[in-house]
Amino acid sequence: MARALDDLRAGRPILIFGEPVTPGGAPATLVFAAQYATTATLAFVIRHTCGFVCIALPDRECDRLILPAMSTLGARLPATQFRVSVDAADGVTTGISAADRAHTMRVLSDPTATHQALTRPGHVVVCGVAGRALSRPLLPEHAALKMVAAAGLRPAAGFSAIVNDIDHDEILPAEMVDRFVAEHDLSMISMADLWGQDRLHNCTPEPRCHARPLGIVQTQSGAFNATGYRWGSPHHVEDLVFTFGDLAGAAQIPVAVHAECAFAPIPDVLGCQCGPRLNESFDQIAAAGRGVLVYLRSNAEALCPVSAASRRDHILATIGLSSVHLLRDNACGAQRCIRLESPDVSGLSTFSR
Repeated sequence: MARALDDLRAGRPILIFGEPVTPGGAPATLVFAAQYATTATLAFVIRHTCGFVCIALPDRECDRLILPAMSTLGARLPATQFRVSVDAADGVTTGISAADRAHTMRVLSDPTATHQALTRPGHVVVCGVAGRALSRPLLPEHAALKMVAAAGLRPAAGFSAIVNDIDHDEILPAEMVDRFVAEHDLSMISMADLWGQDRLHNCTPEPRCHARPLGIVQTQSGAFNATGYRWGSPHHVEDLVFTFGDLAGAAQIPVAVHAECAFAPIPDVLGCQCGPRLNESFDQIAAAGRGVLVYLRSNAEALCPVSAASRRDHILATIGLSSVHLLRDNACGAQRCIRLESPDVSGLSTFSR
């Protein structure tokens, strides 16, 4: 499991093996993190699978991007919940090449993307996934999404059924899976292992969060892209995230975490350093050329059952940073250690509210 999670974080595909859900179904599926999809990854997946490459997204994300169900007529249970297929609106040609499909998948994995960033229909097939806990029979899209979530990545996973390299008219038989894994040096996870992991951990509720782009915000340090993260049901509170520069693929991204000041509506309160510290963080991020500022609402924990530390961790995991340099965290008190499995954290300094 550990190697498979590391491979996903590094942008490499893994293999998930299990009994086919339907007669004639595939026992082996290639899975990869959509946020790290590259031309090389898609070329490998297309070469060794049926070519019907899908992306698993949570239902709430499908709804946000206005991706309706293809059809509910004649569906068999268990059934994959296919949503309308898409291409990226910009940056693609025909949409079907490995490069184009990789680009479309990265767009679909971007929490700040809007429905206008996609054209319909297209060449990337979206599969909606509802709920958090796994249920049997386990569908490939549920397993794929569960693995990228366990890796601390954005909830978007590419997947496709592996075919027989000798006879491309056939799905890869179970007895040839070990050879395929060894030949391509892939990590392999069984459906049974994944089921056991979920049974062990599904007592922890997933934060109910909805991200919505707020546009460009001008600060004294420059222009930042703002995104709101709404928590609770219904959405009671909204944390703010300000990003600056290109974050894709960069290491040691500067990150500052601030709590909302109780005196924020009252300017120039004597002794309050929240405003100057906030401006200092904006300056540091702008000077570095890239970075993230997380602004956590002070009343959130009274209105929704998600701690400040959990909200911060969930936001940073959703953004998909590979490693961070923590400039400041005055929002989470004793829970200030970031619990993401993948990022490296250095330069931690803690300030009181």
